[in-house]
Amino acid sequence: MWRSSPAFLFLGAGVLLPWNAFISTTYDSMSASHVDRAITLVYLPVTLSSTLLFTLACGESTLARPRIVAGFTVYVACTLVAPLLGNLWGLLTLVAATGVADAASQGALFGLAGERDASSINSFNPQGSSKMHTQSLVTGTSLSGIVTSVLNILTRSLIRDDETRAVCYFWTVSAFCGMCAVVYLAQIPVDDGRPLTRPPPLSSSSPIGSSLPPTARMEPLEVRGC
Repeated sequence: MWRSSPAFLFLGAGVLLPWNAFISTTYDSMSASHVDRAITLVYLPVTLSSTLLFTLACGESTLARPRIVAGFTVYVACTLVAPLLGNLWGLLTLVAATGVADAASQGALFGLAGERDASSINSFNPQGSSKMHTQSLVTGTSLSGIVTSVLNILTRSLIRDDETRAVCYFWTVSAFCGMCAVVYLAQIPVDDGRPLTRPPPLSSSSPIGSSLPPTARMEPLEVRGC
């Protein structure tokens, strides 16, 4: 459990990295008038509709592993091709594909993190879910914007040629997303497709129930007359 929390932090940063990379694009070879507005108008509706479709199609089964691996694979492909395109419509097509990948991978990651937090009730936190994996994932998504901003500053300050800067910028994002897929496959065990099981109720014979003081256990009430 504790080993997988840094993995969820890393995955949280990677799941929103392509979106932040596209929306913060400032390279002359890829810029056009109001390109940030066009990217937003394409990305958000595609992500929302794809999230609804994945939710309805998957039902109670999260199918996390194929969705996460496929999502980060599309991330890698889109960010590899992005600096090589010379027109806005091609860029918006990659943005739409990234939105579908975001809907597939981010929803599965949050579902998987929630299941792992719920499964920690018995072994780590008898009073309730620890929410450690979900918090790590949310923290990672918050760090994603910082990563792209630092990368943008470094590439613009160290590389003079605009096209070379764009290639280094997006290919670094692509390498990061590829590392996210490797981290997920290496650090997160296979437990997809199984329904979330509720923990059994505590009893006096269980280790936790037997350690409770006598006053904390339920006793039948005796009703006496006046």
